[in-house]
Amino acid sequence: MLAGGTDARVSPLGTLRYRDLGWLAIRDDVEPESVSAPFDEDASGFINGEGAGILVLETLEHAQARGARIYAELAGYAAANEAGDMLRPQPEGRALARAITRCAEHAGVSLRSVDAVFAPAPSVPGYDAAIASALITVLNGSARPSVTALRSLLGHTHAASGALDSVAAVKSIETSCVPATANLRRPIADLPFVTDQARAQEVSTSLVCAYGFGGHAAALAFRECLS
Repeated sequence: MLAGGTDARVSPLGTLRYRDLGWLAIRDDVEPESVSAPFDEDASGFINGEGAGILVLETLEHAQARGARIYAELAGYAAANEAGDMLRPQPEGRALARAITRCAEHAGVSLRSVDAVFAPAPSVPGYDAAIASALITVLNGSARPSVTALRSLLGHTHAASGALDSVAAVKSIETSCVPATANLRRPIADLPFVTDQARAQEVSTSLVCAYGFGGHAAALAFRECLS
């Protein structure tokens, strides 16, 4: 199975629509590369991006039989929905919290064993706050995994975002390195964010989160394949 996503929200019309919704970053007081700032007090919106990410999914037996290089195991998945406002998240991020909790249960892993979390914070204050609230809820009493947000580096690639985060999560397991959240100077929450530069660390389990319009939320758990 090939699974992934691609998107290119860089058309003028699409950009204008996001600006009218108040989600597009319009700051001109910092350098362009510093505008996208997920989880930061000064976040003003996202920057549209384009990209694609594709994973090859197969059974362990099939991969071994064809001599494939195995990067990681897709251990669990879950989805949830808040059924709330179409354009604004529920402030506490309840759907995302449920998706993460159920994903861990499906994977048969404790949240204490998660080493890295790839958060879907887009640099839109309301969404960033809801995502941070969800992470604080599910990680309460658990070990504190490294938290990062790739949209600070790639912009918001929308339908490709979850796929790109999944590729990065798998690579974090392979390379023992978690990418940084760029432009995070004044965090909005007390979470173990990776800032300034990538963090070298052992990663056996990575969690990918997605959170979108209408309160849709999902989570994937990837772990090191020891077979």
